[in-house]
Amino acid sequence: MLTSATTIAGLAPMLFETSFQAQVLIPMAASLSFGLLFGTVLVLFLVPTFYLLLARMFVETDLDDVPSARSEDQPLIPTINHPDAPIAPATS
Repeated sequence: MLTSATTIAGLAPMLFETSFQAQVLIPMAASLSFGLLFGTVLVLFLVPTFYLLLARMFVETDLDDVPSARSEDQPLIPTINHPDAPIAPATS
């Protein structure tokens, strides 16, 4: 994403140039800039969205039926009081 942004920013001055020599290069700069912009948007937003939609269409999972990996009496974060927890040396 950073490479696309810097390339588009580097081509921007060429897009706004009005000299006669730049008139030949402006179509190239425009196609590169908008191609990179379109490709970046496509990869960052549309591909994950389509992947999510296809996954929802073809994968039927009811989350209520999935067993939990954690029992109800087990804490989310392990505590130091756990019998298997290593004992840290005392510092003074």
